Formats: sequence, C-alpha cells, structure tokens
Amino acid sequence: MIKLFLRKSFLLLSPFIFVIVLYIILDPFKVVRNYSIYYTSNEIPGVILNRGYVSTNTFDNSYKKYKYDSFIFGNSRSIFYMIDDWKQYLQTNSSCFHFDASGESLYGIYKKIQYLHNKNVPLVNALVILDYSTLEQVEPSQSHLSIMAPQLENNSNFVSFHSSFIKAFLTPRFMIAYLDYKISG
Repeated sequence: MIKLFLRKSFLLLSPFIFVIVLYIILDPFKVVRNYSIYYTSNEIPGVILNRGYVSTNTFDNSYKKYKYDSFIFGNSRSIFYMIDDWKQYLQTNSSCFHFDASGESLYGIYKKIQYLHNKNVPLVNALVILDYSTLEQVEPSQSHLSIMAPQLENNSNFVSFHSSFIKAFLTPRFMIAYLDYKISG
C-alpha cells in the first residue's frame, strides 16, 4: 500500500521535479550559483537579470579586493551617474561602488545601507539618486526582477526570492522563448 502511494506520488511529482532540476541546471536568472562576472562585454544577454541581486553579489565578490567606501545608490536611472565623473569630487583614495537596482525603492536603499553597516563597511561618501518612482515605493517588491537579494534581508526571504524566479521560469511564454534561445542561440 505504501509502495503504491509512493510510486503514484513520484509519478505525479516527476514533472515538477524535472522542471526544478532543469531550472537549477540552466540557472537562467543567475541566482542559483554565484558568478564572478554576471555580464560580459561581448555577450548579448538572453535574460534580464535582477540588477539588485547582481549588484549585491558583485559587491560581496569584490569588496575584499577594492575596500569600497563610497557608494552610488538608486534605481536604473542612477546608471547615468558615472563613478569616474563623481570620483573627481572625492578624496583621491576613495574607492567607489555603484550599488543600484532596477525599480529601486527607499526600502531597498535603506536595506543596502543597513547591510553595509552590519558588515562594518565604512560609508564615507554616498550619492543617492532619487526620483518619483523611488520615493513612491516604500515596501519590498516580489517581482523576480526587483525582489530584494536574500543577503540584504538576512536570508529571511530566501524561499520567496527563489519562488519568484521559479514562478517566472514556469511561465510558458518565458520557458518556450528561453529554451528556443538556448537551442538556437
């Protein structure tokens, strides 16, 4: 009786297990494994990545080497503020990092500053780029493109973080387009 139940359960769950394994192997959103480089200059990105997650992991991967003490915070509009342009107004030994996120909110900026504080990272200079959409959002987003990186939330959102990406992966429109992209290039 138990063997029959387990066999039927496995048969019912096998498509779900297959999709999860496929998701883990392909890692289309680059959130399953840690990458030293998320974007390469010659590569045409096939999938839009969560910019907040990318910038947080990039910070984590490179802080020991660069010892950042100056930060640019903001949403995607902040990318027009170049570090090289800003650095000429700072101390010559300043080390700058662009800590942005797509659809950044006040909550996200707060969590990044709190994250730096908790890691004992000095915050000598900060350029905070605000616009209406940044000021309008005061709560965390659940969209896969703008959900908060787990390390900014002390990993309390680990399950919801990955659930949002699995849900996006399971969307038929995404899955068909992504698999076509992987096969045909």
